[in-house]
Amino acid sequence: MTVRSKTLSFIIIIVAVFSIYPIWGRQSIVPEGLQEDKEFAFASRFLEHYRNLLLDAGSETAADTIRMVKEQGFRYLKGNDAALRSLKGDEEFSIDLNDGVYRTEWRRDGKPVVVCSFPSRVDLLTFSNKIQLEDRMIGMLKGKHAGKRSDKIPAISTSRLKKVEFSPFYVRDLGYYITPRLSHQVVYLPAEGSKDQCELLTDHSVYPLECVSNYMLTGFSPNPIDLSMDVSRYGYDKANVSITLDELYGKLSAEGSVPYWGVDEYDGKTVKGLYVWLNKPGGFAHVMTVNIPISGLSSSVKANAKMNCYVRLDNLKNLFEEFK
Repeated sequence: MTVRSKTLSFIIIIVAVFSIYPIWGRQSIVPEGLQEDKEFAFASRFLEHYRNLLLDAGSETAADTIRMVKEQGFRYLKGNDAALRSLKGDEEFSIDLNDGVYRTEWRRDGKPVVVCSFPSRVDLLTFSNKIQLEDRMIGMLKGKHAGKRSDKIPAISTSRLKKVEFSPFYVRDLGYYITPRLSHQVVYLPAEGSKDQCELLTDHSVYPLECVSNYMLTGFSPNPIDLSMDVSRYGYDKANVSITLDELYGKLSAEGSVPYWGVDEYDGKTVKGLYVWLNKPGGFAHVMTVNIPISGLSSSVKANAKMNCYVRLDNLKNLFEEFK
């Protein structure tokens, strides 16, 4: 199965389901691989959860949730709840995301059986309110990190990078989000003794802002960066979490989010920046402000951060007016 993507949309994919996957003893109506795919996991799990609610529709809780889902934008273009409930799991399945709206279709013998659409809203996709999402984030950040920190400077093939004219630098540029000041641009230098490899720029004594940007966008730093982070909670409350940058990077990457970084202030001693982890498939972003002392980069760094997690994308642009 091949998934191709383009800006603000995912080109349709069609999957023939050759076997039936059990979920809680029931047939799965979405291919198992999509449920673990970073781009389509949120939507796939939502569909499975919603169908299970339909199978349990006799309960008052299930009926209330089904009604809430429809109030939040879930609708049928063909079929209805009964048709979705009766799917066998061996239909052809397709899904795409375009301008923040998912469209899914099940076909049998080439003919549509069920077609539905729903918005990429994290509260809808996870059946969670703001408090539950914040608790989820805090639990994830405090949980054990499965990865292991590497001291090896990341390297990449020169063919995957763009050469910066009139300089020794190469960049991996994933563009920007909302404003050019908030970008994903990682800077590399040619690796010694290699013609086709580059290494991450880490000379913060000469290039402090570029190196901090590299650390935020890759999760790698020559020395650990320890974050004391206040996670905002509903009702002006907050929870403090201690976590290293590489752990934060690993956990947010695992949910399919992509980082963007922009410098807000730099006084020669401390970098203050905006750190945004964007998740278009989930329809949300984690928004952080981070203060990093440059003088500490030569050893273990202690930095401060504030996070607003699971901010819906349709509510996000207002947060950037001052930054822009």
